[in-house]
Amino acid sequence: MELKAFSGIRTEEMIRFWWVFIKETEKVIQIPREIAKLKLRTIPILENLQKRLAAYDEAFKKDRVCKDWASANSLYHAWLPVCEEAGVTYKRNAFFDSYITYRLAMTNDIKMVAIESGNSEKMIRENYLHLTTKEKAQEWFSL
Repeated sequence: MELKAFSGIRTEEMIRFWWVFIKETEKVIQIPREIAKLKLRTIPILENLQKRLAAYDEAFKKDRVCKDWASANSLYHAWLPVCEEAGVTYKRNAFFDSYITYRLAMTNDIKMVAIESGNSEKMIRENYLHLTTKEKAQEWFSL
Protein backbone atom coordinates (compact mmCIF):
# COMPACT_ATOMS: atom_id res chain seq x y z
CA MET A 1 0.00 0.00 0.00
CA GLU A 2 2.87 2.36 0.75
CA LEU A 3 4.25 1.93 -2.75
CA LYS A 4 0.88 2.64 -4.31
CA ALA A 5 0.19 5.63 -2.08
CA PHE A 6 3.50 7.38 -2.59
CA SER A 7 4.54 6.39 -6.12
CA GLY A 8 1.39 6.20 -8.21
CA ILE A 9 1.85 2.57 -9.23
CA ARG A 10 -1.43 1.21 -10.56
CA THR A 11 -2.94 -1.89 -8.92
CA GLU A 12 -2.67 -3.83 -12.17
CA GLU A 13 1.02 -2.92 -12.35
CA MET A 14 1.57 -3.79 -8.70
CA ILE A 15 0.52 -7.38 -9.30
CA ARG A 16 3.36 -7.79 -11.80
CA PHE A 17 5.83 -5.52 -9.97
CA TRP A 18 9.19 -6.88 -8.71
CA TRP A 19 11.43 -5.40 -6.02
CA VAL A 20 14.24 -5.18 -8.56
CA PHE A 21 12.36 -2.30 -10.27
CA ILE A 22 12.93 -0.18 -7.17
CA LYS A 23 16.31 1.53 -7.46
CA GLU A 24 16.75 2.88 -3.95
CA THR A 25 20.31 4.10 -4.53
CA GLU A 26 19.21 6.08 -7.61
CA LYS A 27 15.98 7.10 -5.83
CA VAL A 28 13.74 6.00 -8.68
CA ILE A 29 11.19 3.33 -9.48
CA GLN A 30 11.18 2.00 -13.00
CA ILE A 31 7.96 0.65 -14.42
CA PRO A 32 9.03 -1.42 -17.44
CA ARG A 33 6.93 -1.40 -20.58
CA GLU A 34 6.03 -5.07 -19.99
CA ILE A 35 4.02 -4.26 -16.86
CA ALA A 36 3.04 -0.64 -17.49
CA LYS A 37 -0.40 0.23 -18.74
CA LEU A 38 1.02 2.15 -21.68
CA LYS A 39 4.78 2.59 -21.71
CA LEU A 40 7.99 2.57 -19.67
CA ARG A 41 8.12 5.24 -17.01
CA THR A 42 10.35 6.34 -14.17
CA ILE A 43 8.97 7.62 -10.88
CA PRO A 44 11.04 9.44 -8.26
CA ILE A 45 11.23 7.91 -4.81
CA LEU A 46 10.29 10.83 -2.60
CA GLU A 47 11.71 11.21 0.90
CA ASN A 48 8.80 9.68 2.80
CA LEU A 49 8.83 6.58 0.58
CA GLN A 50 12.63 6.34 0.88
CA LYS A 51 12.25 6.09 4.66
CA ARG A 52 9.52 3.49 4.39
CA LEU A 53 11.49 1.34 1.94
CA ALA A 54 14.59 1.54 4.13
CA ALA A 55 12.60 -0.04 6.97
CA TYR A 56 12.21 -3.28 5.01
CA ASP A 57 14.88 -5.92 5.51
CA GLU A 58 16.95 -6.52 2.36
CA ALA A 59 16.10 -10.22 2.51
CA PHE A 60 12.44 -9.27 2.13
CA LYS A 61 13.10 -7.26 -1.06
CA LYS A 62 13.13 -10.16 -3.50
CA ASP A 63 10.71 -11.57 -6.03
CA ARG A 64 7.41 -9.88 -6.78
CA VAL A 65 6.19 -7.26 -4.34
CA CYS A 66 2.69 -8.77 -4.26
CA LYS A 67 3.72 -12.40 -4.59
CA ASP A 68 0.78 -13.56 -2.46
CA TRP A 69 -1.80 -12.17 -4.92
CA ALA A 70 -2.25 -13.25 -8.53
CA SER A 71 -4.68 -10.58 -9.70
CA ALA A 72 -5.77 -7.02 -9.05
CA ASN A 73 -9.05 -8.42 -7.74
CA SER A 74 -7.31 -10.64 -5.19
CA LEU A 75 -5.21 -7.69 -4.04
CA TYR A 76 -8.37 -5.61 -3.69
CA HIS A 77 -9.94 -8.31 -1.49
CA ALA A 78 -6.79 -8.42 0.66
CA TRP A 79 -6.86 -4.65 1.19
CA LEU A 80 -10.60 -4.38 1.81
CA PRO A 81 -10.48 -5.61 5.45
CA VAL A 82 -7.54 -3.30 6.15
CA CYS A 83 -9.56 -0.34 4.87
CA GLU A 84 -12.63 -1.42 6.82
CA GLU A 85 -10.60 -1.76 10.02
CA ALA A 86 -9.18 1.73 9.47
CA GLY A 87 -12.67 3.10 8.83
CA VAL A 88 -11.90 4.19 5.29
CA THR A 89 -13.86 3.37 2.18
CA TYR A 90 -11.84 1.61 -0.48
CA LYS A 91 -12.01 3.54 -3.73
CA ARG A 92 -10.68 2.13 -6.98
CA ASN A 93 -7.56 4.03 -8.14
CA ALA A 94 -7.63 6.30 -5.07
CA PHE A 95 -3.89 6.01 -4.41
CA PHE A 96 -3.08 6.54 -8.09
CA ASP A 97 -5.37 9.58 -8.25
CA SER A 98 -4.00 10.92 -4.97
CA TYR A 99 -0.42 10.59 -6.12
CA ILE A 100 -1.14 12.53 -9.31
CA THR A 101 -3.19 15.20 -7.52
CA TYR A 102 -0.63 15.80 -4.77
CA ARG A 103 2.41 15.53 -7.05
CA LEU A 104 0.89 18.09 -9.40
CA ALA A 105 0.15 20.44 -6.50
CA MET A 106 3.75 20.05 -5.26
CA THR A 107 5.47 20.58 -8.61
CA ASN A 108 2.97 22.50 -10.74
CA ASP A 109 4.52 20.62 -13.68
CA ILE A 110 1.84 18.92 -15.77
CA LYS A 111 4.30 17.45 -18.27
CA MET A 112 6.48 15.85 -15.60
CA VAL A 113 3.50 14.41 -13.69
CA ALA A 114 2.05 13.05 -16.95
CA ILE A 115 5.34 11.26 -17.66
CA GLU A 116 5.63 9.90 -14.11
CA SER A 117 2.05 8.64 -14.05
CA GLY A 118 1.82 7.36 -17.61
CA ASN A 119 -1.07 9.69 -18.40
CA SER A 120 -1.45 12.35 -21.04
CA GLU A 121 -1.04 16.01 -20.22
CA LYS A 122 -4.64 16.49 -21.38
CA MET A 123 -5.86 13.86 -18.89
CA ILE A 124 -3.87 15.48 -16.08
CA ARG A 125 -5.17 18.95 -16.94
CA GLU A 126 -8.80 17.79 -17.16
CA ASN A 127 -8.91 15.55 -14.09
CA TYR A 128 -6.27 16.61 -11.55
CA LEU A 129 -5.45 20.29 -11.89
CA HIS A 130 -6.29 22.56 -8.91
CA LEU A 131 -7.83 19.83 -6.75
CA THR A 132 -5.69 20.54 -3.70
CA THR A 133 -3.12 22.92 -2.31
CA LYS A 134 0.64 22.68 -2.11
CA GLU A 135 0.34 22.59 1.69
CA LYS A 136 -1.96 19.56 1.63
CA ALA A 137 0.38 17.89 -0.85
CA GLN A 138 3.34 18.48 1.45
CA GLU A 139 1.32 16.98 4.28
CA TRP A 140 0.51 13.87 2.17
CA PHE A 141 4.13 13.34 1.15
CA SER A 142 5.30 13.75 4.74
CA LEU A 143 3.17 10.86 6.07
